Amino acid sequence: MRIQVLGPVNVWRDGVPLALGSPQRRAVLALLAVSRGQRLPYSGLADALWGERPPASAPNVIQTHIKHLRRLLEPARPPRAPSAVLPRLGDGYALRVPYDAIDLIGFRTLVASAESARRDGDDARAAVLLADALTLWQQPPLADLPFLAAHPVVVALAGERRGVIAQYGDVMLAAGKAADVLPVLEEAAASHPLDEGAQARLIRAYDAVGRRDQAVAVYRHCHRRLSDDLGVDPGPELAGAYAAVLRGGAGRVTVGQGQG
Repeated sequence: MRIQVLGPVNVWRDGVPLALGSPQRRAVLALLAVSRGQRLPYSGLADALWGERPPASAPNVIQTHIKHLRRLLEPARPPRAPSAVLPRLGDGYALRVPYDAIDLIGFRTLVASAESARRDGDDARAAVLLADALTLWQQPPLADLPFLAAHPVVVALAGERRGVIAQYGDVMLAAGKAADVLPVLEEAAASHPLDEGAQARLIRAYDAVGRRDQAVAVYRHCHRRLSDDLGVDPGPELAGAYAAVLRGGAGRVTVGQGQG
């Protein structure tokens, strides 16, 4: 079995996609998958599906979703036999699947290995592992469930990806591979225009490949947004990246050179 939550919610068994059903049912499965085998109480599911005022039928609706998911995920389970994949635990449920079945777990495993490689001084291996981790993201988490976009779990997952992009950008820039990481940094900066770290990495990358005018433009645009939207000046990281550009971009290379 393979479960995807880093993008639209999907499940494959023996390479065949399963028809998960309604958005609510997909949400139940996704939230259980993200809980990594831990119990998710009924109240957590109800809050996610209906907010603060679930209908009187909510317990029956959730139980029906669980029943249908059990049939999909355990087609060989005898009638009335306890579920090993979606057991009831107290007032909630858990999803018990092999550790490597969920793409989120694979992502986190690769990131942990990359962090270990960096501690050992092997930045080249760390870069490869972080790149592999980021390729597991097809779209934003639970992308086909927009009603969960503001759910704390989904927001936290998006923040987790941003943190890994930052690590990857730092490793690649330190290795002199600005041109290779530039598309990733451009996407991150465009998605989060007030994230000073993302803007600073993009400035450093543009400067490293000789695109000084674009580096300056990124700084000025971010400076203006920070002032207009938040009423603050750039912090040390963003200001430092811009100062390096003005000093002549120490270590700048020409596009196509020094990027091996």
